[in-house]
Amino acid sequence: AKNEEQLYALYLLLEPSIKIITISGTTGSGKSILTLAAGMQLVDSGKFDRMVVIRPMVAIGEEVGFLPGSLEDKLGPWTKPIYDNLCFMLNDPDGSNVQHYFDHKKIEVAPFTYLRGRSINNAFIYIDEAQNVSLHAIKSAISRAGNKSKVILAGDLDQIDNLYTDRYSCGLTHVAEAFKNESIAGTAILSKSERSKIAELAAQLL
Repeated sequence: AKNEEQLYALYLLLEPSIKIITISGTTGSGKSILTLAAGMQLVDSGKFDRMVVIRPMVAIGEEVGFLPGSLEDKLGPWTKPIYDNLCFMLNDPDGSNVQHYFDHKKIEVAPFTYLRGRSINNAFIYIDEAQNVSLHAIKSAISRAGNKSKVILAGDLDQIDNLYTDRYSCGLTHVAEAFKNESIAGTAILSKSERSKIAELAAQLL
């Protein structure tokens, strides 16, 4: 952790009694890095069988259109941010060690589209970009979690690309508000960008 806010977030991520967590914060504040690092540590130590990363397929700006290939091929662009962060954490430029986790089903990236009917047991479930997800979709995703699973939602309320949600109606805000009095829930707000001076200034000035 690089600051007190990140330290608090890590406590929530690693504390077994906390089952559902919301992390909101500015760009570069460490939401993804902290969550992925905690998830990998808990999977490697045997606390969970796998980490399931759920990401909304919402583009910034214009859509690129139809993507050919298998489901894995189509998910490639949406998996890339997770892959890049894992490579950075593991100091793995060619991605060979990271690919090992995917090949052995220790990390799975899933779209919201195919969650209906699933039961995800004994997993560290990370819902990324939760500010771009509706309450209906978030409810569907969280209700997939089994008894031995932990659910983390993270997002930046200043970077909403979904035209049908805003900072007050998005799933991230709804979950933080709905669970605020529950003993198994926690919320962390990260206000300081640690990525770079450029990222920090971009968040402040643009």
